[in-house]
Order: sequence, then C-alpha cells, then structure tokens
Amino acid sequence: MRKGQKNTSETIAKMRSAQLGHLVSNETREKLRVASLGRHPSEESRAKRSASLKGRIFSDDTKRKISISKIGVRNAQWGTRRSKDERQHLSHVLSGTRTGDTNPNWKGGVRIDGNGYEAVRVHERFYLLAHRLVMEQILDRKLRAGEIVHHINRNRKDNRPENLALCNNAAVHGWCATEEAKIFFGG
Repeated sequence: MRKGQKNTSETIAKMRSAQLGHLVSNETREKLRVASLGRHPSEESRAKRSASLKGRIFSDDTKRKISISKIGVRNAQWGTRRSKDERQHLSHVLSGTRTGDTNPNWKGGVRIDGNGYEAVRVHERFYLLAHRLVMEQILDRKLRAGEIVHHINRNRKDNRPENLALCNNAAVHGWCATEEAKIFFGG
C-alpha cells in the first residue's frame, strides 16, 4: 500500500482480524514500552534510517521542515532547552512569512465561533465578539458583567446597531424571546 492510497474494506477487515489474534512477544512489548517513554532511537535504528535516506535529494522547503522537526524532537525527547541559535533560527524561519494577511487562509480577521457569532481579531491571537464590540461603541463604554447583547431578528451575524438590544441580565434576555418582545421591537 502506497502512501496516500486508501485501504479497501477487505484489507481493513484482514488487518483487524490479524490484530485481534496477534500476541505480542516480550521483546516487542519492551520495544514499545521504551518507545512510549520518548527515549531516543537505538544506534541500529538511526543507522537504518540514515541508510534509507542516503542519496535522496530534498527541496529547500523539505530541508527547512526537517531542520525544524529535529529541533523540536531534540527538545521534546530529552527535555533540553533550545539554544540561542536554535531560537533565532526558529524565529527567522517561522516569523512573519505566513502570518496575518500574508497567510493564504486569511479571512480578514473575522471568524465565526462555535455558537455562530462573528468574532473580530483585536490582537494577534485574541478575538472579541463583534456584536459586543458594536454595542460598546454605541454606549461609548465597556459592557458590564452580566449584560447581554440581543439580536432582535435572531440572526447572529447581523450586527447592525439597529438590530441589537442591550439586556441587563439573563431574565430580561429571556423576555426578548417572547411574542410580546417581538411586538415591542416591531417584528
């Protein structure tokens, strides 16, 4: 089976049945235990890996990725801190080239959170809910703890000022879902 190809259901069934009836030897169990502890590979394993890679030509991008992975593995496995040179190398390789609007997946600093609300990027890794930001601008103050911003038309992505209502607490916000509130808001 080549990398990238999917196993057929027949192959998967054969592999499962082989795994269910397969007993692991003590030697294999010990190798698995050592591997799970994160210890470095044996000299024999390193020699095999080195021999398999001899003569291969890597692109500059692949060389960069290998370099980064070696730095990460070395620090993760043996618990050593990165040297100043390693930190500078990582910083140079990873900084600025594909962050923010230079990243091909950049969507303008706006994303949809798990509840369907728009969140706006206000700092490098910090997002705030757009409807709360709009309400803070309307009020010209920060929202207090417990204050809830209600979308009158129930569309969580519609953050126009005329579609937002401020509720002092959860009880008032619960009232906003009633038929009486729809009439009050003109809906």
